[in-house]
Amino acid sequence: METPLLDKFNEAQNNEEAMTKLISLFLPKVYKCLKHTNDQEKDDLFQELYLNIYLCIKTFNTDQITGFFELKDSIENSS
Repeated sequence: METPLLDKFNEAQNNEEAMTKLISLFLPKVYKCLKHTNDQEKDDLFQELYLNIYLCIKTFNTDQITGFFELKDSIENSS
């Protein structure tokens, strides 16, 4: 059974090997987006995207994620 994505985020924040595996899940999208850039900028953009993904994972707080019903209630109450 596959590990849920939130568990992968939590593990990656404390384990570099898990971080590398998690980032690899995003790489197909990164490579697809890089196809639309010129060859001179691809390496620089790849490094920037990789760094940003890394930093987002490192700073992501899974404890502050709102559940579906809490989000639904907050939207209904704000209208």
